[in-house]
Amino acid sequence: MGKVFLTNAFSLNMINEFPARIIVDKLYELEFCYGITDSIENKELVNAIGHDSTINLINTLCDTQLQKNRIEIKMEKGDRALVIMIAERLPEGKVLSEEEITNMFKEHKISFYEVIL
Repeated sequence: MGKVFLTNAFSLNMINEFPARIIVDKLYELEFCYGITDSIENKELVNAIGHDSTINLINTLCDTQLQKNRIEIKMEKGDRALVIMIAERLPEGKVLSEEEITNMFKEHKISFYEVIL
């Protein structure tokens, strides 16, 4: 089993080697949270969330105590990414407050995905 990356986006730049095949599934909130807690227990989770408001929302939803950790990641074959993503494009340079991201979640403007490489 590979690493499990926790991210707030997915980019092809995160893939270390090509050619590559990816599988993307949309997750329910509970599936997303289970993926995080299970990965923490199995010591597979690599947290790459670099924004306070996003990590605080994850901690609230998933009952975790993660800290922000802005890092660059490179996924290898067998790795997964758990992705929390805002479902609309924000203005350039916009950093959401905790209140703003919580409201977006309540308005169903936050989506959860699993990316498997």
